[in-house]
Amino acid sequence: MNIIKRYLIKAPNENNQTTFKNRIIEERGYSCGHCEKVLDQRIKGEVILDHKIPIALGGEEFSKDNVQLLCTICNKEKTLIDRQIILFFKKIRIINKDHLNSWRIYVPRRDISKLYLSLYAYSVLSKRFDSEWLNRD
Repeated sequence: MNIIKRYLIKAPNENNQTTFKNRIIEERGYSCGHCEKVLDQRIKGEVILDHKIPIALGGEEFSKDNVQLLCTICNKEKTLIDRQIILFFKKIRIINKDHLNSWRIYVPRRDISKLYLSLYAYSVLSKRFDSEWLNRD
């Protein structure tokens, strides 16, 4: 292996997850994007970098507009909703995995993003509505 290839393999990547996460934290601070709870950076796993639109649905991996910092509780809730939406999209054949195990999208990405955001908003609002309704006197 020549020296140039060895250097390129070991060279730091600006778009790696840790570097990107640190830049987002510097810009936005240690607060959850959903519940606005101030997060403790000393606790490992407390601050989670989440993609607003999942990469499987065409969301950009290293776009500042597509990421948010979440606490573990909000991340678990969002992940559950994301999985349900991805299963729904697979069921109606909007997305599927091809033979190389990579996501194949059969609809333009901007349309998937709009549909995802609509379904996500509906899921969150209906959950809040149900919990408010149940706790009502």
